[in-house]
Amino acid sequence: MTSYPIQGALVVRTRSRARDGRCGFRAETLEGRVLLAAGALDLSFTQTGKASVSFGPGVTARALAAAVQRDGKTVVVGNVSGGIGALVRFNLDGSLDLTFGPDRTGKIFTPFFEGTADDVGIDADGRIVVVGSASIEDDERFAVARYNSDGTLDRSFDGDGVKVFYFGADASDDRWSTASSVAFQSDGKILIGGSSLQVNGNNLSRDFAFARLNPDGSFDSSFDGDGKRTIDLGNGEDLSEIAIDYTGTAAANPNYSN
Repeated sequence: MTSYPIQGALVVRTRSRARDGRCGFRAETLEGRVLLAAGALDLSFTQTGKASVSFGPGVTARALAAAVQRDGKTVVVGNVSGGIGALVRFNLDGSLDLTFGPDRTGKIFTPFFEGTADDVGIDADGRIVVVGSASIEDDERFAVARYNSDGTLDRSFDGDGVKVFYFGADASDDRWSTASSVAFQSDGKILIGGSSLQVNGNNLSRDFAFARLNPDGSFDSSFDGDGKRTIDLGNGEDLSEIAIDYTGTAAANPNYSN
C-alpha cells in the first residue's frame, strides 16, 4: 500500500476483491487534518472514502502506482489478468473520470503487448507517462507510453506514443528487462529505472537498468553515449524507485535478491 499527498489529504492505492469474486483497483483518501489523530477516511470521496473499479467478471486486477494531477484528479496504473497494463482516473469526489480515454470510460488498457504498467508520472505539461514492460518474442523489454491529459496517446512521443527497447549491444544480450520507476528532470527529460537480465559470458546477471529519453521520446545520447546504462553490483539487483533531487541528481532505491 502506498500513499500520496493531495491538497491536505492522502491518496492510498491498494488491491480490492468484491464479494462476487471480481478484483479491481481501489483508491482511498484520508483527510489530512484528522490523519495524525485518527486516520479517518475522507467521506467527501465517494461518501465512503473508498472507490473500486471493476474490469469485468472473473478479471483480477492489481494497482501498482498512482500519480496526482495538478487539478487533483488521480491516475492509478496496474495490471489485469492476462498480462495487460491498465490506467484509471478518478475525479476529486472519487468517481471515475468519464472524460478520460478514447472511449471516455475512465479506463484505458496500455498498448504494451502482454505487458505490465508498473509506474506512472505526470510531466510539467500535464502529460501522463506510464512505464513497465512488453513481451517481444517471449522476452520482456522496457516499455514507455505517453498520454495526453485526455487519455489519448501522445503521437509526438517517438512517433506513435509508445517506445519499447532492450539493453546490451543487441537483443540477444538482454534476456528480459522491466521498467519499474519514472522521474522527470527540470529540462523535461525522462529518466526511467528498472532491472535487466544480461548475458555475461556463460552466465546471467540481473542488473540495474536506466534509460534517459528526450522529451520527444528519442534516446538522450549525452547519457552514457546511447541513452541507456546497466550497473552490475553483483547482488542480483532489482530497482523499486528512482527520484531526482533539486540539484538534478538521481537517486535509486534498490532491492537485492542475494
